[in-house]
Amino acid sequence: MIKTGFIIRVLFITLLFFISACTSVESKNSLSDSTSTVIKKRAEMAKCPDWKSGHTIKIIKNTILASTCSYQQVSFSIEKENIIFDCQGANLNGLKQQQPNPLFVAYSESSAPRNWAFSVWKSGVKIKNCHIKNYLDGIVIRSRMSKQQHQMLRQKKKVNLIESQLRANSPKNIIISNTLIENSHKHGLYVQRYAHHVHFINSQIKFSGNSAIYLDSGTQYNLIKHSYFYKNGYTSYKNKKHIRTPKLPTAEREAIAVDSSAYNIFVGNTFENNGKGAIFLYKNCFEKHKEPNQLPRFQHTNFNKIKNNRFINERYGVWLASRQSKQLSRFKCGDPLMYKENGLFGSRKYYYDYAKNNQVINNRFKDVIFGIVVEDDNNQLIRNHFSGYSKRDILIGTAYRSKIKKQIVKGIFLKKNQRQGANLKITYLYGSTPVQLSVYPN
Repeated sequence: MIKTGFIIRVLFITLLFFISACTSVESKNSLSDSTSTVIKKRAEMAKCPDWKSGHTIKIIKNTILASTCSYQQVSFSIEKENIIFDCQGANLNGLKQQQPNPLFVAYSESSAPRNWAFSVWKSGVKIKNCHIKNYLDGIVIRSRMSKQQHQMLRQKKKVNLIESQLRANSPKNIIISNTLIENSHKHGLYVQRYAHHVHFINSQIKFSGNSAIYLDSGTQYNLIKHSYFYKNGYTSYKNKKHIRTPKLPTAEREAIAVDSSAYNIFVGNTFENNGKGAIFLYKNCFEKHKEPNQLPRFQHTNFNKIKNNRFINERYGVWLASRQSKQLSRFKCGDPLMYKENGLFGSRKYYYDYAKNNQVINNRFKDVIFGIVVEDDNNQLIRNHFSGYSKRDILIGTAYRSKIKKQIVKGIFLKKNQRQGANLKITYLYGSTPVQLSVYPN
């Protein structure tokens, strides 16, 4: 009989041999760091779908791109709820070329920019880590309206009911994060009527021709947070001629247009060198009202909060009711006329603007010509800090409403606003007066 000790030794030697062989094979099949990187990059490249220039891709499932992906003149229509589209740094270019044509140089029909990078029709969508450039509009949050609903709103019938229906069926809970949108020929982000709870976070919009962000009528509860807005609002784009032109100084746009939009929060952002200014709150006067596709604005631009932002080298920082004293005869408004004066070159028309119960809190203004302008009632300006050059840090009052209609700007609450190393430059116009707050929000 074979001794038990001998059997154990044989088994032990066999096991050692097996382990050694496995280690040798594993060593031969292992890759160097450089080789692993190459294979990883090839695998990433394989994740780039074969989307062709000029196509619109319907997105109905979660989509993750490799960072190396790059597309020219491709658009994405998101048509299912709760979609995640993660670019992971991929480039989406609305043109075939890398930069827009110079001013006054037209694109050909085939080389003109695509309308948008993303068109969002559904709720719960997340777009992140994208580099979007050279489209007409970078991202558009859509809304649908039936012909009957449109006609009822034009006739101002059952407005509350129809607006509630539209808001219930419009996209909501949209999150756009860690995304760069630049060189849009029109807007960076356009939020259409009645969409709500759209969040734009940790992102940048630079060099948009019109406003970087446009919040259209009836939109609510949107959040613009920790983002950067630079040199937007200086150029126009003519669709039919496919050409960019500079805006006149009087027509330059603000970084964020808040048009009949309410309950929004703008927090922790930086605005620098935008055309007319940074954040303007106003109600559109039902422009071009005779055109059948136009609708009146019913919601006022109230209950917005502008907090902890930085404004640098702007003409106007924050302007509440920015169209209260604007001459709007060329806008062909359908709202009731507030005041009209005749001149050698035709009549000048002014309309009521509405931006009440807004809060401008703890913002910093540096080298802003007019820091905060207030032309409507019951707004709060609290703990704002001003430095550098300015003509006026705070300007309160409105011309035609006060002079002609005897309705001064009233109920403006001020607390602890200050200028670095000097007295605050504040002016009250046309009989407007402040109200000091003893208790104020955080």
